[in-house]
Amino acid sequence: MRCREPVKLGCAVICGFCLFSLIAGDSDGKPPLLLRGGRIIRPFAQEAPVPEDFVRFTNKDVLSGDVEEIVDGAVAIKPKMAEGKLTIPVGGVKEVVFKDGDEQSSFSTDRLVLVNGESLSGKIEGMADGKVALTMPSSGKVNVDVEKAAAMAFYKGEEVLAEESFDSGLPEEMQFVGGRWRTQKGWLLQSDSRAVECYASVPVTQTGEILYEWIVNTKVGNSTGIYFMASDPGLWQERAYFIRIRREYVYIYMCRNGQEDYCGSRRISLYKNRNEVRLKYDSGRGRIELWIDRMEVGRWECLAPIRMGKYIVLRADATAALDDLNIVRKGGAVRVEAAPAQAGGDVLMLVNGDEISGKVKGLSERSVSFTAYNSEQVNEIDREKLLTVRFERKMQKLPRAVSGTVVIVMRNGDRISGELLFLKQEVARMSSEQAGVVDLRREDLRKVIFREFP
Repeated sequence: MRCREPVKLGCAVICGFCLFSLIAGDSDGKPPLLLRGGRIIRPFAQEAPVPEDFVRFTNKDVLSGDVEEIVDGAVAIKPKMAEGKLTIPVGGVKEVVFKDGDEQSSFSTDRLVLVNGESLSGKIEGMADGKVALTMPSSGKVNVDVEKAAAMAFYKGEEVLAEESFDSGLPEEMQFVGGRWRTQKGWLLQSDSRAVECYASVPVTQTGEILYEWIVNTKVGNSTGIYFMASDPGLWQERAYFIRIRREYVYIYMCRNGQEDYCGSRRISLYKNRNEVRLKYDSGRGRIELWIDRMEVGRWECLAPIRMGKYIVLRADATAALDDLNIVRKGGAVRVEAAPAQAGGDVLMLVNGDEISGKVKGLSERSVSFTAYNSEQVNEIDREKLLTVRFERKMQKLPRAVSGTVVIVMRNGDRISGELLFLKQEVARMSSEQAGVVDLRREDLRKVIFREFP
């Protein structure tokens, strides 16, 4: 189905498959839309840097300073604007937030997802005797009951998925449809001014945190765009996101079942020989961030994100000039969100997007052993070929508040709840119902959230 005419900034249309929100809402100042079921299209913005530790009290007051420790039911802090140390009972504390370091904590580790939706990062060493062995960045080791593990995601290093400078003719791996496509002086050109809905597609498996970078000449082309996380090689998409770039506006669409639903726009001003576009997508969180010429254009969040893409599609309506296409998957373990139990047993997802249904029998440092669906033969597959292993058991949503417990949120997005035994300068120790006693590096902690204490 052909794309609808773009709608001016200020409109907001509910997408058929997912919902987006502009970073600062609509330009006319209208409140966010209320959706059926009471949900709201919420603004999504980058969280402001935290320059120093602070304690937020249950009455919403805030005290800044250096948090030294949390022991024996009290927070010890050296206030910024006072001398000495204060000891604050945790009964009056809502949360403790830690300052950002010079660099964000690096997690070159696997991720173990628990049945309650929480997760821990570390090196998954193996699975045997009903336990999953996990070595944490703190060098602590935990053994989690297999029945309490919902999924495993294996760390993958940064990988260049596609790279094309268009210096030596039309790339063989690209499919070109409509218009007159050619390369000239390092540019990919579509030179038929009367052609519409022309495109060039390339197969690229996309999951995790993906960076898309390319250059567009807005003096040559008035309307170009990219379908990313796309399921199909053409314009008729079963599912995809679509970014359209014009000289005065950027538009974002959600594609499903061949339809393109308008989801938002941002006003820009482009008319240059080289406009550098940088697009970032996190398939776990459904977050889309866009920059043009190093200036932030907008941030959007999809409440039902596309987890896996098979293609990218470059679209041109009339003439277009594109250059330096680069697609990179950042290093990390992909997020596995809570979901109902799937039928057909455990699911092994490969790096190319293929899936194998069966029963996981064991796991070592190098491979995963399993029996395929309707088979008794035990097979092995290299862990390097796997993105995730998802067990058949149901994953719950994140647990509700339990009086007397805390939730620790990590800088990489992991979270774990339970009884906080202590927090000192280098480590926090927690007793979790799901994972037992866990040691977490202080530098990896983003915040500690306190539940209501009796």
